[in-house]
Amino acid sequence: MKRTSAALGILGLVWAAALPASAQKTIKLFGNTYSVVAQNRTQTFKNAVTITTCTDEINRFAGVSFSEGADRATDRLWFGCRLSADDNTGDGIYYLEGTDASGSFTPAASTAKSFFGGNADYLHTRRPISILELNRDDTLGKKKDRNVIATTFQNNDNTRMWDLDSMTGLADEDQVFIRVLPKGVSDYDTETGPLDADPHGPIAGYMAYAHLPKPDGHTVVVGGCDSVSEGATGLNLWDTRKDDMFDVLTNITEQTKSAAKTLPTADADGTFYWSSAIARYGDQGEYLILYVSPEAGGGNDAPHVSHVLARVKLELPADPSKAKPGDIKATVLDVEELTKVGADSLFQPEKCGPVSVAAGRPVTAGGPPVLYITDYAGFLYTLTPQ
Repeated sequence: MKRTSAALGILGLVWAAALPASAQKTIKLFGNTYSVVAQNRTQTFKNAVTITTCTDEINRFAGVSFSEGADRATDRLWFGCRLSADDNTGDGIYYLEGTDASGSFTPAASTAKSFFGGNADYLHTRRPISILELNRDDTLGKKKDRNVIATTFQNNDNTRMWDLDSMTGLADEDQVFIRVLPKGVSDYDTETGPLDADPHGPIAGYMAYAHLPKPDGHTVVVGGCDSVSEGATGLNLWDTRKDDMFDVLTNITEQTKSAAKTLPTADADGTFYWSSAIARYGDQGEYLILYVSPEAGGGNDAPHVSHVLARVKLELPADPSKAKPGDIKATVLDVEELTKVGADSLFQPEKCGPVSVAAGRPVTAGGPPVLYITDYAGFLYTLTPQ
């Protein structure tokens, strides 16, 4: 059954508030201890805007990313939600703005802004997953600036970009850029006709984006892997003001395979990992990469075999236009199996668990960033360093 019952709707309202302090849990990642608060993403925020997850209870997962503002009041947490097809609805692309002192985007601390019709069907937002606010520029005119980038799953798997001041109608009509995901071959899109895939991009179903260690507002690290590349993680760089990525695609799994710590490629059953998110972790060149097995998506939200979070230090070429494949240098700092260390904190009962991760502003100067994790069941987990 794809329609949600009234009972499930009531249950969603019961879970609408963040857990009280007494219900907080702790988790240890990369040597840091975090308090964890889970909240259903269906919430009404302080500006009276209600955000709704997909009415199909199986397809409530979302990509998440952090956009740093001038202060906590203007920090944003973006969500790209892969709504299911048919008659299901939900907020497909939205952000929360403003946090409390712990870095939490709560109904009391945050406002919400939803795009492309708000609580609408999948055709409005084209089923996004990876999403990133590139910048907040408003300099080129309406429907000109490339402010937001996302990977979308409707029709072909595409990269799309939009202007913040024109994300009001339908995602395919308002887009300022579209391209088939890099798969090494040309493809055909039913919306725009023939499209050439970028030959420089990583093979990835969940191609994801993260800012540079020192963000410049347009250049991003692009990451992804899938079973075609046997679990290997590919990274590249992209000046999103241009249509093509740089020719710097690097297989960091191969590069680090003989190091003291390596990236995961397959779970204990031999199933290849899929990287579903990459996130900038501070400003010193560290990144988080989230791996899941089996692939996230489809109509199955049963527990997954494995969810692995890797922390990687990257050395990026100073001038990517003059660099070559292999010039991105990676060092694996640590790897955590969330299925074990977060089993009581990051997983809803009998659900598959984390699908995306973002790193925000530190609570204390020089401390580790607050982490944000979304799961397949429609929850947001805020991990605040203790």
